[in-house]
Amino acid sequence: MKPSIGIIGAGAMGLLYAAHLAKYAHVTLYVRREEQLESLNKNGLHFNGETLPVQATKGISFEKMKQHGIILIAVKSYELEHIWTDLNKIPSEIPLLFIQNGIAHLKFILDLTATNIWAATTTYGAKRLNDFSVEQKGKGKTIFGVLKGSVATEKLNFLQQLADFSFEFSNDIKKAMYEKLLINAAVNPLTAVLGAKNGDLIQNENWRELLHEIVEEVNRALQIDDAMQKVEQVLIATKENLSSMATDVKLNRRTEIDSILLPVIRLLEEGNYPATRLGTLYKLIKGKEQQYV
Repeated sequence: MKPSIGIIGAGAMGLLYAAHLAKYAHVTLYVRREEQLESLNKNGLHFNGETLPVQATKGISFEKMKQHGIILIAVKSYELEHIWTDLNKIPSEIPLLFIQNGIAHLKFILDLTATNIWAATTTYGAKRLNDFSVEQKGKGKTIFGVLKGSVATEKLNFLQQLADFSFEFSNDIKKAMYEKLLINAAVNPLTAVLGAKNGDLIQNENWRELLHEIVEEVNRALQIDDAMQKVEQVLIATKENLSSMATDVKLNRRTEIDSILLPVIRLLEEGNYPATRLGTLYKLIKGKEQQYV
């Protein structure tokens, strides 16, 4: 019998995880808009030439959530505060798996009443083509671990057996999230300001030099081994991708700059290090947001 999984948030990442999980589980997507609800329930979820069966529900239905073995939270980091009350109404025994950029949300989610809280970081890229279609951008992996409570063996085994969609368990998820934060803090704001693809940052000599300076500044706060090498490896693997922040700016959407860059700037300030380049990037992105948000 297939397990039941709920996914809150049906943006690009929510749809991508739904597409892969729908091959192995009964997936329910909790969406905000009536139009997306109707599109998903009418058309199914389109991915890689397949139509995958998912159920869509508008809003958060606590009665339906009782059936889920895992609930993924795939909304943007800044949207978590808007669903805080709803998250606390979910039966506490159901594990919640959070998939957000940055680290600003960590303290927030640890205050939830759920017994088991997991966090994940991913190098998968996704592009939502419409309300019921998603495209995967490049290869990647999801690293997840426990922030609070534990993970049952059967749930761990389920997530780690998904073909062509890698879930890796980490006993130190915060370390993995700091490594992803290094990449996000260095790459996302710069690509968003430049309107450039990831690979452009290492192909353009001037941009690459600036990237090195930004990585060096970020890493004074995060202290990640082989920082530049790790950033460049990701840029090579995702060279044709447009970062999530660059996409948000292109589409005149609010970005996750406060979750990604502000925590790094604050860590630098606490250590009495300058945040010259990051402060400039932060103001540039906030300025862009001011023009349309």
